[in-house]
Amino acid sequence: MWIMGWLKRNKETKGKEREDFIEESELKINIGSAVKDMVDVKVSIEGIVKQMPFVLFLSVLVILYIANRYQAEKIVRESVRVKKERNELRSEHISIAAELMQDSKQSLVTKRVNWFQLGLVENTEPPIKLLVEKED
Repeated sequence: MWIMGWLKRNKETKGKEREDFIEESELKINIGSAVKDMVDVKVSIEGIVKQMPFVLFLSVLVILYIANRYQAEKIVRESVRVKKERNELRSEHISIAAELMQDSKQSLVTKRVNWFQLGLVENTEPPIKLLVEKED
């Protein structure tokens, strides 16, 4: 039964499909001509003057993009320079700290004091711990 209903509907809509097909082909032609009109360029003074603000806007954007790129590269170069300088200062700090540790050894200090003849004598007694009693 449902097959008969489908066949009847199919016969009724066959004529309409033909009309729809004609409308679709006309639509395709209209779309094609619209695309062709967009691609078809007619250069005129009025057209150039009309597009000038947009061209200037794009030019400003390009200039800003280039300036931003140069600024970013400048910052990167400065960062690399500062890192190298920091590493040099760090290595200098480490070497100076090592020299200071070497120079502050008790035996080296004693030799230097004796060489300058300052009249200082090395303490041979251990230090005394002072205890202070707390009064209430």
